[in-house]
Amino acid sequence: MEGYKKAVKSGEIKPRKGGEDHYPDTFKLPNHPTFSEQSKYSNEKTQGGVWQEGNEGRYYFHPSEHNLKNKSPEDLGTYFTEREKKGTHVVLPDGQIIEGTK
Repeated sequence: MEGYKKAVKSGEIKPRKGGEDHYPDTFKLPNHPTFSEQSKYSNEKTQGGVWQEGNEGRYYFHPSEHNLKNKSPEDLGTYFTEREKKGTHVVLPDGQIIEGTK
């Protein structure tokens, strides 16, 4: 959050429009469950997962090996169930897709 706030203040990025807007992944750290390749901290050693946009405003997160070293598939499923909003999914290595419930 600190990186996001500094980037908004410096004009590097635009602020969110409202409570429904999603924060950008730019400043997500490698230990975040949805750390993605969109983060400035994603690199060859700590490769982030990939977000894919689907139909009707649905989003799918494909965790990287790095994500799966930090969170088991079960923990990622629980995270999405408890913390992510409807329309946001995680695609687990076994092909199971779990949708957020918020």
